[in-house]
Amino acid sequence: MQDRELELRGTLMYQRQDYVDAIRCLTEGGINIAPLLTKTFPLRQYPEAYTYILENRDEVMKVMIDLDAPAEGTP
Repeated sequence: MQDRELELRGTLMYQRQDYVDAIRCLTEGGINIAPLLTKTFPLRQYPEAYTYILENRDEVMKVMIDLDAPAEGTP
């Protein structure tokens, strides 16, 4: 690049507005994501979530980590 005086420009696959539009569609109910969601785990069980993904990789579409849900058996 330096010897040939070439210029390198990087780009991002998505822009901020893409995320804003996606969040708007989700909150307005314009996209039904239920068929894509295979299973949800609470944050405390994230190791189990990764094990689940590895053991079921042929059937798993999307596994979600829920930051608000308590782990099973916890108050």
